[in-house]
Amino acid sequence: MVWASRRRSSRGVTLIELIVVVAIIGIAAAMVGPELTAAVDRYRQQDPAERLTQVLKVARWEAVRMGSSMCVAVNTTDGNFRVVRAAGSPDSAVVEGVIDGWIGGAGPASPVCFHPSGTASPGRWVARGVGDSVLVKVDVWDGKISIIR
Repeated sequence: MVWASRRRSSRGVTLIELIVVVAIIGIAAAMVGPELTAAVDRYRQQDPAERLTQVLKVARWEAVRMGSSMCVAVNTTDGNFRVVRAAGSPDSAVVEGVIDGWIGGAGPASPVCFHPSGTASPGRWVARGVGDSVLVKVDVWDGKISIIR
């Protein structure tokens, strides 16, 4: 008996192949889902501290660049911040904003000022976002800004 050879057309995928691929993608997404949620929670926790750090770094850089002291005041209740040039400086322009994700915290009652030499008045803030609190510290001697977890 002679078998006739059949050629299969390879012009697409079958329904079974499509179902298998969709099932594999669904299983992979189910495995990654909890880890992605945890990563988003970690991001939300450190985000307010990172944003406060960026505001402080910009104020320090501007003080050195412009040659006049820049002061940063943060309302620890709602995360509103204000950056102003020190008294007696020309063009005491004000920059204001809100640190997104700020839930609460504690910090100095008076603003922290960065001087043209790079030094600063001391300051410590406890930034609370979603999760644990994070300490943001400004060093007096060199104006270094650091986050302590």
